[in-house]
Amino acid sequence: MFIRRFRESNAEKVSKMIIRTERITNSKNYSEEAMNALEKRAKPSHHIY
Repeated sequence: MFIRRFRESNAEKVSKMIIRTERITNSKNYSEEAMNALEKRAKPSHHIY
C-alpha cells in the first residue's frame, strides 16, 4: 500500500467517495432531504484548504 498526502487534484474523487459513503451508511437513518443537504456540503472545493 502506498500512502501519500492529499492533492487538490484528488478533490473530485474524494468528494464522490464521501457522498457514496454517506448514502450507504446513513440512508436508513436520515431522510432524502437530509441526505441531499449532506451531499451539497461534500463539494470538491470543501476539501481544499
